Amino acid sequence: MTGNRRTSLLVSALLTVSLVGILPGAVHLISASESSAYPVLNVGDSWRFSYAAGENSVETIARSESCGGLQCVVDAEVSAQWSDVVWRLPDWTIVKENYTDSTSSYFDTYSPPVRSYDWPLATGKQWTINSTITEVSKDSSGTHYSTFMLLRTRQVASETSLTVPAGTFNTFVVEEYKQGSLHTRRWLSYQAKDIVRWEQYGSSGQITDSSVLQSYRFLNDTPLPDGTSTNKILGLSPITIFEVIGSALTIATVIAISAVVIERRRSSKRAGSQNPPY
Repeated sequence: MTGNRRTSLLVSALLTVSLVGILPGAVHLISASESSAYPVLNVGDSWRFSYAAGENSVETIARSESCGGLQCVVDAEVSAQWSDVVWRLPDWTIVKENYTDSTSSYFDTYSPPVRSYDWPLATGKQWTINSTITEVSKDSSGTHYSTFMLLRTRQVASETSLTVPAGTFNTFVVEEYKQGSLHTRRWLSYQAKDIVRWEQYGSSGQITDSSVLQSYRFLNDTPLPDGTSTNKILGLSPITIFEVIGSALTIATVIAISAVVIERRRSSKRAGSQNPPY
């Protein structure tokens, strides 16, 4: 919701699920019926990611709640070093986000909410993220208030097959530009309902950070149009509520909220990413 940096939580409860595997190396092509709408995120869906810096995270759709009269899902990603909570509308539009690490915390609200993706996705489609961020941040020096603009351009560069530890997926390659330069690239899978790979780039075009999907599972395993399962677990133990809560407790003492969609990460949060959700 991620990669994107991709996008920490108090989970109400995770129900036990029955996992149905898909064949290793099988490529699931995106059908016209699939790409006609956005992937639906359900409470209990979860993903595991690994980052280039050695961090590992668990992202979970923790709960559903009201966002100023609109119904949101709370998308929370937790690692040992940071946590990122994103409030999303059903179509993945981001309303607000809470990001914390060992030194700071940020609470960002977006006006208007940030449209992460222009559904249905198709190669060549382009859209602009243009929102005002109202931020409350906290660090050792106190509480700070600021307002600034978030301006990014996104486009679907191509559709390609990509293999990551979680499997092989047909993906939409979504590029994000900041002031005319490539800022992030996301490989979004309808099957995984998330970003399966994410890359962030520096001013000279070098990769400065990246993440890949290790495994995922959905609370409601709805078969895809071709009959395959939507769940994929690759030799990793099932995610339990104890793991998620345990990770959350390491950062639960920090109160704040952060920026989203552009970075799903500490350096430039995924406001418009993402990832997290990545």
